[in-house]
Amino acid sequence: FDAELLVDTQLAVERWYGFDTFSIIPDAYNFEVEALGAKFIYSDDAMPTVDTTDPLIKEPGDLDRIGSLDPSKGRIPMGVEVARLVCQKASGLFAAGFFCSPWSLICQAASYPRAVRALKRDRAYAQELFDWAENDAIFPYLQAQRQAGVKQSFGADAWAAFPNLTPDLVDEWVVPSAKRLAARAKQELGMTASAGLAAADYCEEDP
Repeated sequence: FDAELLVDTQLAVERWYGFDTFSIIPDAYNFEVEALGAKFIYSDDAMPTVDTTDPLIKEPGDLDRIGSLDPSKGRIPMGVEVARLVCQKASGLFAAGFFCSPWSLICQAASYPRAVRALKRDRAYAQELFDWAENDAIFPYLQAQRQAGVKQSFGADAWAAFPNLTPDLVDEWVVPSAKRLAARAKQELGMTASAGLAAADYCEEDP
């Protein structure tokens, strides 16, 4: 909940251990879905996490009820401030904001079983979910970051890693989504938005 404390602490730890570059990020998967109204579990000694027993999206009609992200809600203002401070205090590639990529956001909002079932059995609904994630949930967050001076933002996407999705499903859904979001951010905001980070391959331990 404290942007400056988060950034300064990570900087201090990375300086202490002699990291080659600074990589500063909070729990990037949770900001948008929390602000949109998902139920959360909070703790004094762990990151906030989605309460998966009661997902935000249970059926297609819920998309209309949820609507678009309000950048003043939840920890979105804190996330914007983290992005601003990172760009101010870090440099190079890792001087960037962050967001939750569309597929991982859908999994956070609807649950992985519901989300992957939509990809395989209801393509029209799956496309609605991606349209909502890209345009109503993520883009307003990118707009708020750009207004704070952030020029690039990275989208974490661990839910798109194998075996959660097959390579074919990544090519069919995750890659086109990332391209759409990147194109819109470049055209309308003049910023770089890189979704799909960690998609398909997230197995550093076993290349």
